[in-house]
Amino acid sequence: MFQSKLNGSVCYEVKTYRYVNAGKNMAEFELMFFEDGGIGTQGEILSTKENFSPGQVYKNIDEAVQDMIDIIEKKLKDDEWIKKTQQYNF
Repeated sequence: MFQSKLNGSVCYEVKTYRYVNAGKNMAEFELMFFEDGGIGTQGEILSTKENFSPGQVYKNIDEAVQDMIDIIEKKLKDDEWIKKTQQYNF
C-alpha cells in the first residue's frame, strides 16, 4: 500500500450506510478507510440534519459500524417515528 507523511490524511475508500426504520431512512453514516489502516466515521441524523462523529479511529469494521449504530439509536430514541413504530411487532 502507499504511505503519506501525515497519518490519516489519505482516504482511499468511503462506504455509505443507511439506518432505516420501518421503511424510513432515519440516518446515514460513512466509514472512511485511510492509508494507515485506520477507519474513521461520520454521520447525519436526517430529521434534524445533525452531523456527528465519535472522534475515534477504528481498526475493525464491525466495531466501527456497531459504534455508529449505538450512537444513532441513542440520538433517535425520542424520535416520534421511532416511538410509533416500536409499538408494532415486525
